[in-house]
Amino acid sequence: MTPVDDRLKDLYRDYLADFGVAAVYPPQTLRAHTDAQRLSATEIAAMTKSNFAERPAVDGIYFQGALLDPLKVLEQLEDELKVPVIASNPAMMWYLFSKLGLQYELAGYGTLLRSWPALPKPVPRLER
Repeated sequence: MTPVDDRLKDLYRDYLADFGVAAVYPPQTLRAHTDAQRLSATEIAAMTKSNFAERPAVDGIYFQGALLDPLKVLEQLEDELKVPVIASNPAMMWYLFSKLGLQYELAGYGTLLRSWPALPKPVPRLER
């Protein structure tokens, strides 16, 4: 989930493919990416659930960027959709703190911050 245009989404998808991740994304529904800042947490949750219903085979949901802010509904979405829901800013915080050897357990922001898993071993990049 990201409010950026399809061209940038294609770049994200291609980058993730290098790591063996098959990413899909919903079509752009906002006039401009900055319109995402006007959405309430309830609207973000509804939009996410609607898009998930159209792609129920996905293994998780990832929010790229801070304009579409799902922080208030991460836990709710995980509970309802039964898949991990990750937002880029909390994921970046988890990664940086983990690299520094720090560990916290923060409730209310999804499984990643609640369970604070250890950093995975590096995955080799796939050759194209």
